[in-house]
Amino acid sequence: MTDTMGYWEAFTAIAIVFSLVLPFMIYSHIQKVNEEIHDIERKLVRLKYKRKEWEVAQSST
Repeated sequence: MTDTMGYWEAFTAIAIVFSLVLPFMIYSHIQKVNEEIHDIERKLVRLKYKRKEWEVAQSST
C-alpha cells in the first residue's frame, strides 16, 4: 500500500463522506424549518384568539 492517496481515492472518499453526511444535514435543516413554521402557526392562532377577545370587549362597551 502506498503512503499517498491518489486523486480518485481522495475524490471517492470525499464523495462517500458527503453521501453519508448530506442527507442528515438536509433532514436537520428541514426539521428546523418545520419547527419555525409550527411556532409561527401557534403565534397566529394566539393572535386570532386575542383579536376575538378584543372585538368582544369593544362590542360590549
